[in-house]
Amino acid sequence: MEYYADAAIRFDGTRVVAQHGCELKRVRNGSLQAWPEPAQIAGGVFNGAPADEVIELTLDAPTGARGWMALELLTRRAYLNGSAQEPELVTLVELPDIGRLVLGLPVDQVSALILWQRLAPAGQISHQAMVVLPEIPGPERYHFLIAWDAERGILTLHMNGVCMAEPDVQCTPWKAAPGRTVRLRPAFFDYRSLEVGGCFVPASAAGEYCPAELRQRRSELLGKRVIAPVIDVEARGGELLYSCPLNCPEHFSEWLVDSGRVSFVDGWLRVASEAPESRDPNAGHTTFWCPFEAPDSFVAEWDFRLVEEGLAITFFATRGIAGESPFDPRLPERHGEFIYYIKDRLLSYHTSYYSCGRGITNLRKNNRFWLIGTGKAGIPHRSRDVHRLRLVKDEGHIQVLVDDGLILDCVDRNEERYGPRHTSGWLGFRQMRPGTADYRNLTIRTLHPTP
Repeated sequence: MEYYADAAIRFDGTRVVAQHGCELKRVRNGSLQAWPEPAQIAGGVFNGAPADEVIELTLDAPTGARGWMALELLTRRAYLNGSAQEPELVTLVELPDIGRLVLGLPVDQVSALILWQRLAPAGQISHQAMVVLPEIPGPERYHFLIAWDAERGILTLHMNGVCMAEPDVQCTPWKAAPGRTVRLRPAFFDYRSLEVGGCFVPASAAGEYCPAELRQRRSELLGKRVIAPVIDVEARGGELLYSCPLNCPEHFSEWLVDSGRVSFVDGWLRVASEAPESRDPNAGHTTFWCPFEAPDSFVAEWDFRLVEEGLAITFFATRGIAGESPFDPRLPERHGEFIYYIKDRLLSYHTSYYSCGRGITNLRKNNRFWLIGTGKAGIPHRSRDVHRLRLVKDEGHIQVLVDDGLILDCVDRNEERYGPRHTSGWLGFRQMRPGTADYRNLTIRTLHPTP
């Protein structure tokens, strides 16, 4: 496919080698400076640039309600979540009238992130496309493509030709003011090329804008593929430890419900929000706990059917910081507020096997909410079919499968970043408001060591 950029600039490490549709200047301390001669730039165009220096491009043709911007650069470091690094968020590129692309590690360090933010005139963030990752490897080349259609309310973000969320998801339409200025931050990245165009690029065509050698690189971080063999639970599976059909009140009598409305419909346990219309972000979520303590290695399986939209999560290897079960009355009361499950007195892993179109499955480690793994989208968006879930914990090796398809594979083995791994504990199930879902046929089996 051939495409045309209204404005473009390319660098070869020491000089500008191609430029059209724009004028380039350097800005330091708010004053414009001439672009230096190549001989004045030792070791690369941007090496050693002061932190307050900005590369500013003035476009011949303004951006508008539809457009795209492609950026290729080399990061100078890796961004790793957990406790191994100090936080740092940096703007890669900014179109003041359209938005900015930000990369790095936020203050809470729970995940590295890449996001495109559009700022309203008063400075508030009005639209954004964001992906969170356990890490952004580096130093490494990356290609980013941002496309927008303000009138239709579409904003997409791609890395190395891969859409970083569900393609062309619509948000609230907005009014995009024409803009002619693009700003780069040379103190943090070595830029290779920048292109700007005046049409919307659908997700299906985004890969053509990416250099061939970068296409699909690191796509496993974005949940587009899982590179791992499935743990053979048939060969290593042991005795049945716990079984519950979840089809009547008698089978549910020993379970603990922190929040939610429980009923039984056609042989299923149905759990619904008690406040589906609430505007309180902490209200209306459901959480309930299995009474059986699973060992360090186990296989859990259950049937799941979505009734109303809502993120679906399972907690596992859960216990209090002093070893308590979630049933222990000495723990603080819980009524579904997420903070009490991810950053309080409970230690656990949790994974989201239905993510409301987010396009990725996350695995987090609590009580620090570390994002330690990502995988493919689980249950298809808006599916109302019956799905069979399988959660495998082989000590620190964790796999999640939907209908026998592997969607997540992660090994928790980096104590320096995430602390000691979690071992045995309890399973819990959660739906985010306004979600309603059906459950049945939970089984938990042992998983024997590898022969």
